[in-house]
Amino acid sequence: MKKNQKARQDFREAVQTFEEMSPEKSRDRYVRSGLAQAYSNVGNGLLAMAQTGANAWDRRKVTEARSWYEKSAQVWELKHKLAEIENDESGELDLVLAAQSHCDEILNEKSAPRR
Repeated sequence: MKKNQKARQDFREAVQTFEEMSPEKSRDRYVRSGLAQAYSNVGNGLLAMAQTGANAWDRRKVTEARSWYEKSAQVWELKHKLAEIENDESGELDLVLAAQSHCDEILNEKSAPRR
């Protein structure tokens, strides 16, 4: 459990670092890329910790993961709008939207236990 907490703390520190760089105002597109990736990494970590059994999920963690994916998607959409997407980033928005959709599926499952 300590490793999970440490990883979560590290990801949140990365988010804070990129947010402090004012990605919405920065001319450096890599700041926005870093922020979008940091948001999705927090979501990935939470989603990994949310699975409590074969078909059991901690709904709070899934909900929180979904919100981080949503933040990531917003940044990737901004990068698309600004024509900043690099070749190696071209599929990132799709991955984040798929992860967000996965969270929605989990949350909409009637069998998902509420916690």
